[in-house]
Amino acid sequence: MADIYCISCGEPWDTYTLHEEAETRGAEGDRRRYEKILRDVTRDFRRRGCAALPAIGGTSCQPAESPAMQRTADVAAAVYEMLGDEEISGAAAFTIEDLL
Repeated sequence: MADIYCISCGEPWDTYTLHEEAETRGAEGDRRRYEKILRDVTRDFRRRGCAALPAIGGTSCQPAESPAMQRTADVAAAVYEMLGDEEISGAAAFTIEDLL
């Protein structure tokens, strides 16, 4: 799977992480509920980055540690804004190197 990046710290996360977070929030077994929770997790990730993934360790998100990581976070935020809520997985098609 390709990576998506936190808009705060610039850390990479596998796109499947959003699915894992949805599953831990009780979406397992009910497809409609799963899809709603996944949409909510995706929107939350776009807005808060790692902090939106508490069930899988994202709660300790800190500001970027370096200017390069801050650029990554800024580019990720711009890509997510450009693609919209439903297309975060499309953001994974872009590599940060392609965008810088």
